[in-house]
Amino acid sequence: MPLSEAVASIYANADTRETFQNSLARFRVDDVGADRRDLEVVLLVESPHTHEIGYQFPLAGDTGRRVRCVLDKCHVERISRGPIGRLVHDQAPHPSVPRLGIMNVSQLPFESDAYDCLPWRANDCRGHDNWDDYIADMSTIKDGPGVRACKRKRETCQRLDRAITSDLRRRLSGLYAYKPNILLVCCGEVAQEFFKKSRCSLNWPCGNLPHPSPRRGGWKELSSQEGQCLRDIVNRIWPLQACTPPAR
Repeated sequence: MPLSEAVASIYANADTRETFQNSLARFRVDDVGADRRDLEVVLLVESPHTHEIGYQFPLAGDTGRRVRCVLDKCHVERISRGPIGRLVHDQAPHPSVPRLGIMNVSQLPFESDAYDCLPWRANDCRGHDNWDDYIADMSTIKDGPGVRACKRKRETCQRLDRAITSDLRRRLSGLYAYKPNILLVCCGEVAQEFFKKSRCSLNWPCGNLPHPSPRRGGWKELSSQEGQCLRDIVNRIWPLQACTPPAR
C-alpha cells in the first residue's frame, strides 16, 4: 500500500479518505535514480522539504548543494553546479551521475512547514483536526525515539511510524532485488533508525553518514569511519580517483 493511502486510512474516515489522500499526494516526492542500470550508490535521507516538493525530486535545495559540493572536492573531475538531486534527476551533463540514486525514508515531509509551500485549493484537508494530528505525529517521529516519548505512544503516531517503516521496507526490498550489491548510505539518525526498523535482512554493503544539511554540519567534520564511508561513495561513483574527505 502506498504511503499516502496508508496515512489516509489512519487519519480519515470513509467519507474524507479520498480527499485526504489527494491532499497528501501533492506533497509526495518519489525516489530518483534507484532503478538505473549503472546504479552503484544510494543515499537514504529523511524526507522532502519545500524545494523537493517544488521540483519533485530529492535533495533539490541547500542540502543537495552541500552534498554536491562535498563530492566535488573529493575527486579530480569537477561536477556541474547545482544540487545533487537535480543532477541525478536530469542524468546530465556529468556521465557518472547515473551511478547515484537518492531515496527518502518518507516520501511525505516530516517537517510541518513543508506543508505550507503549496497554495490551498478546493477540498484541501489542511487545517482540519485530523490533518493537524497527522502533522503533529510526523513532527514527533522526526524528533526521534528519545524526544517526546509520551507523544510517540499515541496510537495514531505508532500506526504512522509502522506505515512509514512498511513503505520503506517495500522500496528497499525492491531495490535489493534489483541491485543487491549497491552501497546504501543512511544519512542522519532518522534514516539510520528507520533502516534498522525496516528489518531488511539483506546482505548488502551499508554505511552511515551524518545528515548532510548545512544546518547540521553538512559533512564538514567526519569521524574516521564516516570518512571511509565517503571514500567508498566516491570510489563507487568515480573508480580509481583519490578522495580526501574532511577529517575530525
